[in-house]
Amino acid sequence: YRIAVDAEAARISLRWTADAVPEADYHVGCHILNDAGMLVAQTDSLPRGGASRTVDWRAGDIIEDGCAVPLPPDLPAGSYTVAVVLYTYPELARAEVTGADAAPGDLAILTIFAR
Repeated sequence: YRIAVDAEAARISLRWTADAVPEADYHVGCHILNDAGMLVAQTDSLPRGGASRTVDWRAGDIIEDGCAVPLPPDLPAGSYTVAVVLYTYPELARAEVTGADAAPGDLAILTIFAR
């Protein structure tokens, strides 16, 4: 992944690698959390804006994706966490995060930035 943050948005470039055919049609949530873990900004969509549904992925596929999370103009100075979640809609059931750098759970923490 790559992240660029400016005064207006956090721009997140993602690269998904399918280990197998996903069991569900997942949405991607890009979240900005404050120091207390509270959600302060987010965007949600199907991968690639709906152009690449996860149920169409095959083992070995690499999917370039991304999102731009608008930051509130009144966002106070502080440290903020960028996180990504995969979930089904409308059930809102989150997928478990796995991988060498993943902590147990359903939220992938990507980076922390100061504003």
